Amino acid sequence: MEIRLVGAPTGDDYRSLRAELLERDVPGVTLGERAPDPGTLGPVVDVLQVALGSGAAVSSVAAAVITWIRHRSADLDVTMTASDGRNVTVSAKRVRGLRADELLGEIDRMRADLDGAAPPERPELD
Repeated sequence: MEIRLVGAPTGDDYRSLRAELLERDVPGVTLGERAPDPGTLGPVVDVLQVALGSGAAVSSVAAAVITWIRHRSADLDVTMTASDGRNVTVSAKRVRGLRADELLGEIDRMRADLDGAAPPERPELD
């Protein structure tokens, strides 16, 4: 899976998200770099790569991304792309105001979109 930040991300944003993923024991998280822009020094971090093996791992990644993005001051979007090309984008603006039950639904939706499976049924919370 590839994770890209959209907006005005910095290398520190990618490193911070990587730390959140590693804190949740998501395996195989690496920073992807490209060559520096002309006139600048050092490679540019422009993607996170995550080695996934199961739907549970996708849920862990989705939960980590939502937790991370809700606590960012910048209005970034995060696009996650599975190896088969399925992708999902989550927006900081959209998830900041969600209640706990809505956040669980968002995680389920992200997992279903990336796995190609129907999201699990959840009881309505009052």
